Amino acid sequence: MKIINAFFLFCILLFICSCKKTEQQSEPNSAFKWFANGTNFHYDLYTSSGIIKNYETLSVVKNSYTGNLDLTESAQTDTIGGSLYFEDLQGEYVVKSDGLYAITVATCEYHIVDYPTFTSQFLPNNPKVGQQIPVYFCQGDVVDTINVLALNQSVTVPYGTFNTYVMQYNYGQKGYWDPNTGLVMYERFDNNGNLSGTLKLDNVTRQ
Repeated sequence: MKIINAFFLFCILLFICSCKKTEQQSEPNSAFKWFANGTNFHYDLYTSSGIIKNYETLSVVKNSYTGNLDLTESAQTDTIGGSLYFEDLQGEYVVKSDGLYAITVATCEYHIVDYPTFTSQFLPNNPKVGQQIPVYFCQGDVVDTINVLALNQSVTVPYGTFNTYVMQYNYGQKGYWDPNTGLVMYERFDNNGNLSGTLKLDNVTRQ
């Protein structure tokens, strides 16, 4: 009986392990060295009301379940409506030879431990003005488009001056990316297209 119970338990554990989502392996890419576990980007918030120091933090953290890397955010309490600025950036990613790729669930069906995924480009190695990058939801449905607005855009923030390329996200939000540093500035707009706040990179910490 003990042998049967032990065998039954072994089968259950084997099944669970086999169902675990597969870790995506990153490929060599010098442009995304900033995308490393334990890296934290700290931003000051600039609005018409003033400046809030170290308002928002964007972190690269290892997903304990999949082993991949997530972009997560945390923020101080926002009194101007909505506490998180980086809704379009949060998610699970993997580095490939031609860019940073988002990992998306390939089905909308409910799965306890096993769910298929696919990858789609989020940040290209060599962006081109006018380039459109589709944003996917489950089952591969395209729900939005990221647009490359400009290249070689000089941006000065508390952390320094950077030569960035500009990506436009949902509702007109704009991200200013430096290939070697990551996101250095982010502009958020309201539903009427008015600038509601700008996040500027203040410092970077690594654990």
